[in-house]
Amino acid sequence: MTLDDIDLAALVRILLARWKLILICTVIGTSIGLGYALTAPKTWRSTSRVLVDPRDKQVVGQGITLPTQGTDPAWVATQASLVTSEATLGRVFDTLDLGKNPAFAGDRETALRKLGELILVERADESYVLDVSVTSNDPTLSTRIAGALGEAFVASLVDAKADAIRQATQLLGRQIDDLRDKAREAEIALQKYRTDNNLVSASGRSVDEERLRQLNEAYVTAGVRAQEAKARRDRLAGAVRRGGAEVDSALQSVDSGVLSRLKIEYALAERSIAEMARELGPSHPRLQAAEANAARTRSLIVDELRSLAATASSDYDQAAAAEAAAKASLEGATDLVNRNGVAGIRLRELENEAKVRQDMYASFVSRMEQTALQTGTQISDARVIVPAQMPIRPYTPKRTLAVMLGFVAGFGIGLTGALYRGRVDLVARPARTVPAAADEAEPVAETRPARQAAPQAPA
Repeated sequence: MTLDDIDLAALVRILLARWKLILICTVIGTSIGLGYALTAPKTWRSTSRVLVDPRDKQVVGQGITLPTQGTDPAWVATQASLVTSEATLGRVFDTLDLGKNPAFAGDRETALRKLGELILVERADESYVLDVSVTSNDPTLSTRIAGALGEAFVASLVDAKADAIRQATQLLGRQIDDLRDKAREAEIALQKYRTDNNLVSASGRSVDEERLRQLNEAYVTAGVRAQEAKARRDRLAGAVRRGGAEVDSALQSVDSGVLSRLKIEYALAERSIAEMARELGPSHPRLQAAEANAARTRSLIVDELRSLAATASSDYDQAAAAEAAAKASLEGATDLVNRNGVAGIRLRELENEAKVRQDMYASFVSRMEQTALQTGTQISDARVIVPAQMPIRPYTPKRTLAVMLGFVAGFGIGLTGALYRGRVDLVARPARTVPAAADEAEPVAETRPARQAAPQAPA
């Protein structure tokens, strides 16, 4: 039977004829839905919305926020799993003192498992927002647990970062102890090598090198003094050799207080002689006395030059001897440094090793201080953006949905019952009419030729 075989008018007549059955089933279904909505146990859901920030935030350091930790869904799922972790649930259990609540009777493990069954964590719209929902039979309890759970999750992230820093600090402490021991061993080995090889240092250099430097400076100084003494001796010797008319030029090349005073006296005597020569005759006693005074001054100058020349010669001899002695000492110290060259190479290796270990030790100490400072200055990577609110209406049962489902179920059952009871009329009536018409049509078509042929038989 197809749809064309069903008489829709008859179907409507059947449903109208049994409207009471449909109405009764609909009323019963709706009543059952309403009764369930009114008598079913109520549950209440409270939600706390938490934002997880993928950027690592800290107070100590160059920046408040560090690069993103992760942006994929797996990272968000990991953060969501931390909400229902045992540490977070334990914090909520202790904060709210749920051990006194009959709903969480039993040992701590059982109570935490019951608490976890009340919690649902969902990611909101592919974002970094987590909806932490708690469903229970008590609206106040749901609100308290949802609020405490959000705060506990935020605090647990801080604790996790602080624990990681404490572990890093402990690891750095062990490394520092090892580096301290190695640096001490390197310093002891360096000092022992210096003592064994007579390479005691002064101002960062070995004694031999320092002594070589000092002797070299002394040799250079002695050479300069010898050259200056020789130059002074040569100037004075030349001045003595020139003497007489060249006294003025000799005085210009010699620095002496006595010669300067004698030069002034000689100049005054020369000027006096020139003035008297213009006024007096060449045989005048005063002119002759002035000339005698000038000659005596010049003689004193020559004597002083000779005395200075002798002193300069003696100074030069002493300076030359000091230069020779400084040169000999320098050559001896140079030979000693050259002989200790291999020891110096090993010494420098030990010094470099000791310095490297000291630098590493200082670097680790500084890093541990910075790390330890971060322990109490951590900022959570999550925050509660919507605190848990007291629910206004129950989460389950859904009264409107229950009544609608009861209505639809009752109405469907009523229709099904009506159609089932009227199925005979719906199917039998077409079977009596349509096939009969077909049977009547066929004999007509078959007998029509026979009626036409009947009159020909008598003929």
